[in-house]
Amino acid sequence: MKKKEEKNKYENPLKDVDIDTSLDEDDDDNFVENKKKSRKKKSTNDTDAEEEEEKEKEKIKDKKHKNKKKKKEEDEENKDVLTIIYDKKSFKRYYENLKNEIMGNFTYLYVEEKEYPLPPNKKLFSKFTFFTQIGVSLFIFGGQKLKDKMPMIPPSVFDMVEKNKWVIMIANFFGHQYLNRYLSTTGAFEVYYKDEIIFSKLSSNRLPTEIDLHKRLKKMKKAKKE
Repeated sequence: MKKKEEKNKYENPLKDVDIDTSLDEDDDDNFVENKKKSRKKKSTNDTDAEEEEEKEKEKIKDKKHKNKKKKKEEDEENKDVLTIIYDKKSFKRYYENLKNEIMGNFTYLYVEEKEYPLPPNKKLFSKFTFFTQIGVSLFIFGGQKLKDKMPMIPPSVFDMVEKNKWVIMIANFFGHQYLNRYLSTTGAFEVYYKDEIIFSKLSSNRLPTEIDLHKRLKKMKKAKKE
């Protein structure tokens, strides 16, 4: 007797069935289009999120800047002002050194500078120094020609000037240099604290030190507490 042919229980029962696994052309286009839209939407969302994050950072930065500026303005308002009115032509460097010492030791102080004004008489005389220097120079080199035109001056004066004209010329130059320096400076170095003078070079005839100002400020603060 012939044995019955045994079936393989693991065999695919659909192996002989034709299944169409291909996509329609329209479905394929739709799939690609949807994929593109999805990517574009994702990219747009990411860009919007980045823009929002940047805006938020800018807001925080602006807020910090405004707070810092406001604090600085408040600090400036609360600071005590030490005003130094001085002769800038003579004491500019001394002022800078003293200012650095004060700002280092008195953190609550704000130091401001002003030019001490020239007295009216110095202003007036300083305008004539140029003309007097030129006049003396003309007299030195043209003295002999002026001898007959200026009889009120003894002839011996013209002769003396003629013999020593170079010495007189040098003396005229340096003399006017000194005069100009004197007329353009005041020698002042006046220190004020809250509109009250605490040191005057014009009165004491010396420049203040950081120790001088420290002692004076300490006394003023102590007096106010009492």
